[in-house]
Order: sequence, then structure tokens, then C-alpha cells
Amino acid sequence: VWWVADFLKTRPEEQLSDSAIKANLNAALLRNSLLDNAAIDVAVNNRIADLSGRVSSDFQSAEAQDAASLTQGVVLVRNHLKVEPEVSAFPDDYLLDAPYYPAPSAVSGIFRPQPYLSDGRVKKIIEDRLFWSPYVEMSEIKIVVDKGVATVTGAVATRLGLTDVDRAVRNSGAIKVVDRVMIKNGP
Repeated sequence: VWWVADFLKTRPEEQLSDSAIKANLNAALLRNSLLDNAAIDVAVNNRIADLSGRVSSDFQSAEAQDAASLTQGVVLVRNHLKVEPEVSAFPDDYLLDAPYYPAPSAVSGIFRPQPYLSDGRVKKIIEDRLFWSPYVEMSEIKIVVDKGVATVTGAVATRLGLTDVDRAVRNSGAIKVVDRVMIKNGP
């Protein structure tokens, strides 16, 4: 046997009410220390749990969905959580020497402090991240950062390399990304 289709569903002998399921789910979310700073609202209708509100990372969103799916009585979880990273007044180690400039928030259009990294710092972050990729040969990649705009050119052997380059550049702190990396002998 190399594949099994499992269509079994378990049903408890005693059905819990939606309000009891909601109470259990809220308790499970409160007990989870990984969700301490999350603002999660729960609604349960016909044993279907709807999660809404905000969390600070994709990990927290997945953790909340996991906690909901493990709650007794829940048959389906609909995750409507919005990921909104926290903006700190104290920058992390990459930002210690960087000034802050007001920039409009992409979500609300209001001005919030956004970290501005020096061009050299952004380039170093990209290089450090690509150094560990087994799919990227650094000698074939050129990184130029000018006024916060990161331009990356060159070639990689596989789509995995293309993904690693894109991920490294987009998570570097650059204000704008120009990704011109191509796959060798391909599009």
C-alpha cells in the first residue's frame, strides 16, 4: 500500500453548544503563551470557529489556528487573522545606527515611524542571508543599494535559488526592491 484515502471523521457522543465551544476556545487561546500579545476575537456558529483580529506574525496566526482546531467541538476553523508586525520605538541591532524617517503606512495611510537602514547595512543583510543558501552562488549575484532601493542582478541555477534571492532582498529592510535575477538557461 503506498497511498490511503482517509475519510474517517470522529464525532463526540455529546455535542457541545456553540457558547461552550467558544468558552473553551477562548480559554485555550489565553493559556497559549505564544499568543500573549495577540488580539484575537472568536465567534462560533454551528461548531465552526471564526478567528478575527490581529497577530504579530504568521507563526502566531498558525498557532491560533492550531489551538482552535484542537479545541473540543470545533469541526472547522476559518482564520481571518491579520498579521500586523509590531512597530517598536527601540530598533533591533540592525537599526542601532539608523535614523527614523516618517513614512506612510501601506495599510492605513497614516504616518508611522519606519526604520531607514543605511545602504551598506541593507547590502550586508542581503549578503548574510544569501551566504547560507545552498542554491545561490554569491559570485554570480550583484547587489547594489542606492538610497534604500536594492537592485539585485545575476543568475541562479534553480527556482529555489530565485526564491531564496527574492526572500533575502524583500526581508532586508530595503525601501524598494528591483529583482533582476534570472534562472540560468531559462526565463
